[in-house]
Amino acid sequence: MKKISWMKRFVITLIITLFALGGCNPFNSNDIEGSIYEIGDNSIKIEVLGDDPEADYPTYEIFIDDDTVIEGTKDSFSELEVGDNVKIWVENQEADKKNAKKISVFVIDR
Repeated sequence: MKKISWMKRFVITLIITLFALGGCNPFNSNDIEGSIYEIGDNSIKIEVLGDDPEADYPTYEIFIDDDTVIEGTKDSFSELEVGDNVKIWVENQEADKKNAKKISVFVIDR
């Protein structure tokens, strides 16, 4: 009888843990993918790419410093252009000021 009671507690604990972790997404933690729509002195503004033309997608201002790595079809901040497609890994994702750790510039094949 004790074994069944222990097993029930284990299963209930496992189910609760799985539900609690269900809202976490460890695979998409600190990255933003989109298109550059404005370039400032030390920042770029990104609009997120989406499939629904009638949906509103978020925009972000991403700050760039000397430690930011730029790779892909462009190698430096001065080469970035409005319309470039980028994937950006940011520090302090939840903060108001998002700092880019790495920017990967790519071409979308159509």
